[in-house]
Amino acid sequence: NNAFANFMSAGDHLAELLVNCCKELRYDSLVIPKDFETRGVANTSTVKLQYLFRDDSVSLWNILHGYATGMVDLSYKAEEDVSGDLELQDFVKEIANIGFAGFHGNKGAGFPTSISTKKELAEYLTVVIYNASCYHASVNFQINKYLAYMPNAPPSVLQPPPGQDNVATLAQIMETIPKYEIALVTMALTEVLGNFSPIERFYLPTKTDNRLGYLGGNMAVSLDQENCIKKMAKNMEKLRVAIVERNENSETIPYTVLRPDLLPIATQI
Repeated sequence: NNAFANFMSAGDHLAELLVNCCKELRYDSLVIPKDFETRGVANTSTVKLQYLFRDDSVSLWNILHGYATGMVDLSYKAEEDVSGDLELQDFVKEIANIGFAGFHGNKGAGFPTSISTKKELAEYLTVVIYNASCYHASVNFQINKYLAYMPNAPPSVLQPPPGQDNVATLAQIMETIPKYEIALVTMALTEVLGNFSPIERFYLPTKTDNRLGYLGGNMAVSLDQENCIKKMAKNMEKLRVAIVERNENSETIPYTVLRPDLLPIATQI
């Protein structure tokens, strides 16, 4: 038995649950500007309410896309160099055909099976970087705030859900949510998963919290690559300042989820 089987309704069918959760996954949904367009929330003039997740996400995407484009230009001088990189092509094909095998009629969830231009490669790399760092951070490090309160999203239930909206009573809720032991396990697990790893590296360092930045811990092998990373870090600092100033002048709860100094550069397991 896996650990989740002890307190989730899915039990040992966690793999099936994950398959169901990923049924709507598409490559384009991981290209964050395209995802906002598809969902009709990309245009700020048509979305009346503040959507700070969108605003900060697009800013981060643009910074990372510029960084990826710079690195690609340093590595590939011509378009044919991309299509002729057999190791790269094998990697991309493996991600689609093996990593996403069985998705949407064995079509690989729309992931490309080949990359022929530097523009395509820059987007692909940005998808990997953004989702492994920014998007993961935007949902993962908030889980304890939300899931620790059992009625929000109980991992298992003791009674069938109500058949109609707005008919549940407090007594029904208390009879349905998990017992104390299950709630405690859920709270403990989300507390562990929702905290930064002690070896985490961030886009920007924070001396007061002893957080390490990307600079100095990267794998740059040339001065040009190092300068590309420094440019990215400089843009991240500009975004951090803009987010701090926005929050200081806002009458709502400060939104710091996607502040660069709070964003790990990758997913730590």
